[in-house]
Amino acid sequence: DVWVGDIPLRLQYPKLYECCSNKTIRVSDCWVEGEWRIHFRRSFGHFEVKQWEHLIQTLSQIPISDNQDQVKWALEKKGMYTTCSMYRMLTNR
Repeated sequence: DVWVGDIPLRLQYPKLYECCSNKTIRVSDCWVEGEWRIHFRRSFGHFEVKQWEHLIQTLSQIPISDNQDQVKWALEKKGMYTTCSMYRMLTNR
């Protein structure tokens, strides 16, 4: 899912995703006692270490809470779905 940036993390960090032990793990399962805990199948090479450092730096800028996720409609300022906003998107207005 896209929850940081514009594309899924698996596409942004494909080498880390390849090494991940559980490719279907939820974000909430990786955030344990105030730190990121992700299990990998093997040790990292130099490139993966750099990618990991970049990922951790990116994630450190995101506020993490225990609140339930909320769905928001990106095409409306208030975040609520409207048929009008869908129509505008479909007709490129």
